[in-house]
Amino acid sequence: MGIAASTAPLALPGATDGVEPAAGRIYRAEVRDGVDGPVVAGPDFTLQADGDTQFTDAAGRMWHINTPAQVTNWHPRIVGAVDEWAPTWPYGDLSHGPYQGESRCSLTVSGVLRRLGQGAKELQSTLRRHIPTGNPIAYWPLEEGQDATSAASPIPGVGDMTLGGVRFAAVDDLPGSSALPTIGEATIMAAGIGAMTAGEWYLEMIYKLTQLPTAENSLLEVVSNGRPYKRFRITLHNFIPRGTADGWTRLRLTATTDGVHAKLAVGWYPIGNPTAYGTTHTYTGAPGALTAIDTRFGNDLSGMPIGHIGVFDTVSYYVYNDADTGFAGESAGARVRRLCQEEGVAVRVTGACSATAAMGPQRPATLLDLLSECAAVDGGYLGEQPDQVGLEYRPRATLYNQSPALDLDAGKSEIADPFAPVLDDQRLRNDVTMTRAGGSFARATDAASIEQCGTYDEQTTINTATDAQLPQLAAWRVHLGTWPGMRYATLASDFAVAPHVIGAWLTVKPGDVARVVNLPHQHPAGAVQVLIDGWSETLSPTRWSMSANCRPADPWTVATVASSSPEGTDAPDAPVRADTSGSRLAHAVTAHATSLQVETTHGPAWTTASSEMPFDITVGGEIVRVTAIDGDISPQTFTVTRAVNQVIKPHQAGVPVALAQPAIVAL
Repeated sequence: MGIAASTAPLALPGATDGVEPAAGRIYRAEVRDGVDGPVVAGPDFTLQADGDTQFTDAAGRMWHINTPAQVTNWHPRIVGAVDEWAPTWPYGDLSHGPYQGESRCSLTVSGVLRRLGQGAKELQSTLRRHIPTGNPIAYWPLEEGQDATSAASPIPGVGDMTLGGVRFAAVDDLPGSSALPTIGEATIMAAGIGAMTAGEWYLEMIYKLTQLPTAENSLLEVVSNGRPYKRFRITLHNFIPRGTADGWTRLRLTATTDGVHAKLAVGWYPIGNPTAYGTTHTYTGAPGALTAIDTRFGNDLSGMPIGHIGVFDTVSYYVYNDADTGFAGESAGARVRRLCQEEGVAVRVTGACSATAAMGPQRPATLLDLLSECAAVDGGYLGEQPDQVGLEYRPRATLYNQSPALDLDAGKSEIADPFAPVLDDQRLRNDVTMTRAGGSFARATDAASIEQCGTYDEQTTINTATDAQLPQLAAWRVHLGTWPGMRYATLASDFAVAPHVIGAWLTVKPGDVARVVNLPHQHPAGAVQVLIDGWSETLSPTRWSMSANCRPADPWTVATVASSSPEGTDAPDAPVRADTSGSRLAHAVTAHATSLQVETTHGPAWTTASSEMPFDITVGGEIVRVTAIDGDISPQTFTVTRAVNQVIKPHQAGVPVALAQPAIVAL
């Protein structure tokens, strides 16, 4: 990324979108003078000794390590809190007096997720949480329960608001708020406002109308100590802009001073609509300071919901923005980061937040539930950081097309028992319905899987931004749930047997791909790739081992534009080819035949371009590598290498032929 010329200190970003300073473990960094220019700063912390406090990098620049940062070769495995102390004393042989034997204490340590999941209270509505950040002089959310008789303020020193003739907790369809009251006929709204600076102020409130009254009705009336006007009244009637009656609306009354003139502005901001309406009035005098709200609503406004009345002595309009919609449309990664920052929880988001899925409105729920909502919509990993008390979120997009982070050789005893495949229905889902909270639904099915295995259905409610996201999410869930092949549930290494793999294991993160090669011939493939969900680690004075729980990695290999094979290999490309609509063997073949006659029953014929070779196909459970295709019309002759997956058998005419790894389109 480009860096502006400046005398300010240069900080390393902690994420690809550069929102936060670097946190966690930093191994090296490099700054160049222009693209591919000379290195002007190049610290490599891996070359320094444990405990070094200063060093000179390859570009000749001196680096100083400031507390709490440190150069270390330690690898933290868990940072957490002790949940339980369980002493067992005395322990051992007590036959030689009162002080013989041992005193032992068992400790249970957990990370931050356990604390967040234990008796956590619901976070309040986004408006209730964000309006106080604007330092209001007075604020009344009006989110009381249905039996309330007055409205309290969360601002210290601000008295209750008197509301006569209202029905509390009557309407709950504003995304950024809990349930709000509706007014009745001739409802009064009165409250005193604390000391504030005269000359500049604004008041904002939220209301909802579906149509404007035909006659003039009072909506808001406030009292000031200004001159010559001390009372300001806003009314609604059918001559003002129609947008003020299109559902939830923010009303803003603003007063500013310019010399001997005062300027009064009224603005209407329909929530979720970028169009705004307003009018201004300038007069000779001073607006003073607001002293009270003293409103008697017009009778024709009966049934109108109101709420979130805030008074400020500095004209800054940001506090209601986005919070009124519950931050609808916010990306999952950005929401994880924002929520953790608001709650004082350290968090690390891998990759750019902008690449994560769009979320629906944030409604009141526990922090852990809200974070889990983000992971459910985006499909990523929410977990804990190993090197500090904090959370880590890995978006779904970072799981696609990974190179193995961990390569293990079974022939060198780099894996431990058990590493055995199982063919079961644990993850099978072939009929999935996704419902948007407060919205519509979408259903995806796999007819072939249902015919073969029966229906394995799933219905899930998720908080997406729009209904349009649902079909792809349902289809992706079916894709993951119907992926064929064996499942390897566990991958383990015993470091006493293979200590040389310790370094590789220590770099593994949830969501990484691990590959095992040189498997015995009983395995259906010479190499197996798995996606690591998590792991358990055993540490003792005599043993250190790690055992990962896994799922298939192949479903996460998706089509990319302009993909190609690694240079210098004859391995098939990453799967960027669309599969056949329908192909089969035109004639029976023996177990060792090196050519196949393939008939296309639906769609276009197979490509004959040599640049597209080689690629793998599946024929009756056997993986076959195609090196050439002759003929432009069906049937075509395939020149092949047999038994790529060690399956060797003859096939009858009519056996289906398909790509072994068809192109999968990512979400």
